[in-house]
Amino acid sequence: MSGYPFTVTSGVDNARTGAANQRADLIGNPNFSGDRPRGQQVVQWLNPLAFAANALGTYGTLGRNTFEGPGYANVDLGLAKNFRITERLNTTLRFEAFNAFNRVNLNLPTSTLSSGNFMRITSAYDPRILQIAARINF
Repeated sequence: MSGYPFTVTSGVDNARTGAANQRADLIGNPNFSGDRPRGQQVVQWLNPLAFAANALGTYGTLGRNTFEGPGYANVDLGLAKNFRITERLNTTLRFEAFNAFNRVNLNLPTSTLSSGNFMRITSAYDPRILQIAARINF
């Protein structure tokens, strides 16, 4: 699926209202030209120089959920087998694999302008997880 939307916030109270999450002002082109390697995308998802703190007395010019983060792809697999032990007793064995192909799915970049990690991706979703379960039904 395509990436989750996110909002760039200024991290300061320039509107002087005491309300949090005031949006930043867009002062340039936030997109980089051409394709970039994934390592560069992790370090700078969007151009941080394209944003500025909201002007005094305003809430910022950017809209809510203006940008999209990295895409997300995931394959989950499950196998189950039922075994009859007696007429009234049976067992189910189950094997499950979450993110079976172990694809790196990056989280959203830090989107607060006042943060030292602004537009940097610092985490990812879960790696491959395997689990086995046994269930006895009587």
